[in-house]
Amino acid sequence: MSSDDTAHARVLYDTFAHPLSYTTTKIRVLFNEFEIGTGTGFIVNFAGHYAMVTNLHVLSGRHAITGQPLHRMGSLPNRISFHVTAFSKEKSSLGSFESLNFKEIIVDLYDDKNNHIWIDSENANPVDDFALIYIDTKKLHDDINGYDLKSISIGDALYIKSVDKGNLETNSSFALLTNLHPPVGSDVFVLGYPKGLELTGVFPIWKRASIATEPQCPVAYDDIGRRNLFYIDGNTKPGMSGAPVIYITKSGVRLVTDEGHPVDWTPGVPILLGVYAGRDGVTPDEHELSLGRVWKTASIRSLMLEAIGRQQAEAKG
Repeated sequence: MSSDDTAHARVLYDTFAHPLSYTTTKIRVLFNEFEIGTGTGFIVNFAGHYAMVTNLHVLSGRHAITGQPLHRMGSLPNRISFHVTAFSKEKSSLGSFESLNFKEIIVDLYDDKNNHIWIDSENANPVDDFALIYIDTKKLHDDINGYDLKSISIGDALYIKSVDKGNLETNSSFALLTNLHPPVGSDVFVLGYPKGLELTGVFPIWKRASIATEPQCPVAYDDIGRRNLFYIDGNTKPGMSGAPVIYITKSGVRLVTDEGHPVDWTPGVPILLGVYAGRDGVTPDEHELSLGRVWKTASIRSLMLEAIGRQQAEAKG
């Protein structure tokens, strides 16, 4: 993994772009130095660790359903590039500022033994179309000391029911690493780069969609009920594969967990619902109906826990 500065900016805190726009990145899919496609990814954090999340088909170069190469000439990627937004907060007589560094990261997708470096669920029936690449922030912080990365937290513990204080062990009050769901029909935003567009530089396009299936219910695929995905209805485009799907909480609307527990949330707060599978992550029928798969946040968290475990094992030698 290598990195190079692509831009630097000093902006007044909370007066420039939406915070989530800094967490999303265009992915250039490469074979050696040649671009063979584009996609979308986003930066997540958990327990002080960072990763870039996208679709498995973006990294593998193969259709998630058929397994066939996506490139018209059959080329498969061996590298990708994307950016992260590093920041530090500062104060001056004019107020609070953020110093920002947009840094390009170039990643070789395979190691010297030809093993892929990303982490996926290794579920092939059907393929769980999400994956992540762990980001070693120590390497980044060597040249931008004191900076953190703009990212989406995926480590919330949620209070879901009252507690019998006399019996805490059997009446747990918290659901750790759970999925949260707004009602079916709710508007959501898919943040990505349709056809590779970057109309505002590094920032994504916010495309609106709606939740098309009851998100806490299983979705049937090849007679298999899948609890880790739901559908959205929206006119998305190629290049948005791997985009985060965001819901902005509203007053009076309760979220529910997979188990049906209601959760109250502060209005106006964005919540990550999952990663969008894109036009190359669905069947032809789903494509025709403008239905896109969304792989739920808890699935991403599972991969993140695996990535952290691998890093800790490598650190121990």
